[in-house]
Amino acid sequence: MRFRLFMESPGWWNADAETELKARLKEDVMKAFKRAETLKQAEVLSELFTEASCESEFQFKLSC
Repeated sequence: MRFRLFMESPGWWNADAETELKARLKEDVMKAFKRAETLKQAEVLSELFTEASCESEFQFKLSC
């Protein structure tokens, strides 16, 4: 609430901007869900650990 008042007082934020942002974010999430539903199982599994490597995380260093 404090941050909202801080943003609204100089006119940096308002209820219309918030409504627009929520609608845009909901649309983005729904597009991502639809894309995920169209992917094949193999594609999903291949992308699951694309950011994980033995050097990137301590827990993986122990298992390598």
